[in-house]
Amino acid sequence: MPDNTVSLSLTGSVPTPEIFGQYFQQYVIEASTNLVDWFPLVTLQQTNQPTTALTFQDKAAAQSDRGFYRTHTNHFMTPLPQPIGPYAVGTFSRLLTDPSRTNAARGTNRQMMLTAWYPASSRTGLPSALFEMPQLAQDEIFWGRFVDRMPSFVSHSILNAAVSTNQMKYPVVLYAHGVNSYRFDNIDKTEELASQGYIVIALDHRDSISVLPDGSIVNGLGPVTDMVATINDRVLDFQLILEELARLSDSESLLAGHLDLEHVGAFGFLIGGSTAAELCRVDPRCKVGANIEGGFFVPAIRELGLPKPFLILRADAPDGDRKDVYEKLATDAYWVKVGKTIRWNFNLNGLVFEPTEMSRLGAPPPEEQTSGVRTSQITRAYLVAFFNKYLKNQDDHLLDGPSADYPEVMEFLKK
Repeated sequence: MPDNTVSLSLTGSVPTPEIFGQYFQQYVIEASTNLVDWFPLVTLQQTNQPTTALTFQDKAAAQSDRGFYRTHTNHFMTPLPQPIGPYAVGTFSRLLTDPSRTNAARGTNRQMMLTAWYPASSRTGLPSALFEMPQLAQDEIFWGRFVDRMPSFVSHSILNAAVSTNQMKYPVVLYAHGVNSYRFDNIDKTEELASQGYIVIALDHRDSISVLPDGSIVNGLGPVTDMVATINDRVLDFQLILEELARLSDSESLLAGHLDLEHVGAFGFLIGGSTAAELCRVDPRCKVGANIEGGFFVPAIRELGLPKPFLILRADAPDGDRKDVYEKLATDAYWVKVGKTIRWNFNLNGLVFEPTEMSRLGAPPPEEQTSGVRTSQITRAYLVAFFNKYLKNQDDHLLDGPSADYPEVMEFLKK
């Protein structure tokens, strides 16, 4: 360019736009001055229905007499909106065993797959990791007709990346998935929180489908007949994680020395939201919680509420007794209801399914519904604002009242 900056133009296409057109494409751009030493420059994202080329202006190039750029030849597709926090996102998974409990579906010892997302140091040469296990991505029982796209999708996380040293320790947030689901069903939120400076931990509870390190699939899906017993079992899972994290802080683990276990929160989707609430009620280590589109099944919470800060995110549907529970919550409670949505807008389904499929599930017609991407943006903003306020003492004032930035929020309450 005339001012000696460099303008990069990137284009890409998908072979079947009728399938992949609603998703995003990633461009991981790296730069070098000598073709030997490369550093991350930027990761760009746009939809698979671009009307113009994607451009980026490297203003730092004006300070050097030479420059080189590279990106992967592969086309990286994702249904996930890009995290907007200042950190790159790292991830790893491991098998956690609890010998004190049994599970018929998982053998004599209770075995659970755990995944962590965390603020990471940027690394070169590495594309984002697949967020779906190949065995599940190709499982028609689990994904139905969407197996034509699931194996192609990547996340925004880098596998086994080093933890960012910008801070010594990061607050910890636990995530509980919906019933008959798995730990990745709200990966857009877990990645966003990691990009904002949190270590997020999720695991596959008893009522999940899970892929173990040896590639075998353990299927715990089925009817949940006792919600309270299931929630209590999930709380034990969370408490096991907290004990394990305390051990990791003193070990050679990737996260060792980076876990701020004095500032712990929890959130979940559907029954996972009730799990987060119950953990906050019974365990003093959990300081705050959030419930995304879930009910409240534990009698003590339904009758007495909670004494800790709590956020309830709701779809555009009858509230049942959720509003009654909100009224019983102590101060620092928030109610956010997003218009023209159904519950499936709030998890991975809302990002993978087409608008017509969402309408079939009960959402408004495609031209009227709040999209899964927009619902994700709204939900992520409120989760980040909430956890920042109570785990980091950082207030962006989004929780002060209704926001002009999110007119889709049809009802906002605080106390």
